[in-house]
Formats: sequence, structure tokens, C-alpha cells
Amino acid sequence: MKNITRKIFTPKDIEFKDDSRHRKGFFSHVETWYYDAVFDNGYSIVSLVNVIHIGRFGTVLSGVFIYKDGTLIKEIRQRYPLKRFYGSEETVLLTIDNKELVKGTIGSDDSWNYTINRG
Repeated sequence: MKNITRKIFTPKDIEFKDDSRHRKGFFSHVETWYYDAVFDNGYSIVSLVNVIHIGRFGTVLSGVFIYKDGTLIKEIRQRYPLKRFYGSEETVLLTIDNKELVKGTIGSDDSWNYTINRG
């Protein structure tokens, strides 16, 4: 009988800054920020921002998806040129045209808190 060992991913040494933007040089790169919330009334929401770039060219895809009892009832998708996007490399801050999409802060109890703005 074969002895099977399962590897379980256990994140270690994660820092708040890990949620900031990570530039990967001149070549192509995709970065995604994904947030979801499940409410006790059957609703849930997904918010995401994708940054896709090849060299100096790129696009930003932004989306919000609202579900009721697991069924998609509303989706909003937007596309922006990369030059209208800012993502901090030091902290969690994503903006389009200087309007905050995502802002992260560390609470007095060391909790990680995210404000997601849409609309």
C-alpha cells in the first residue's frame, strides 16, 4: 500500500504590503485584486480589478458581480487604459482617474481593513 502525504498550503510571513501593486518589469504581466463578501440575507458580491500590461501598453478591467442565492443578478464591467490607473507599491491603494477603488488600512487591533468603492 502506498503512503500518501498531503501537502497543505499554510501561508506564512504575509505582510500587508503584499496586497499592494507589484510591477514586474517591462514584459507582460497580469495582476488581480479579488474581494468577496457573503451576507446573511442570501446576497453576495464579488469585486475585482485586473491590470494587464505588455511593455508600456495595458488595460485595467474592473468588475462588480452581485448574486442572490448563488445566482448572478447584476454585473458591472468597465475597461480603462492603463495610464488612468494608479496602484501603490507601498500600501493597498488602487485608483482610476484619482478616484479610490480599493484602499487598505491596518486597524488599531492590527486587523487588515479594506474599503471598496464602486459607483
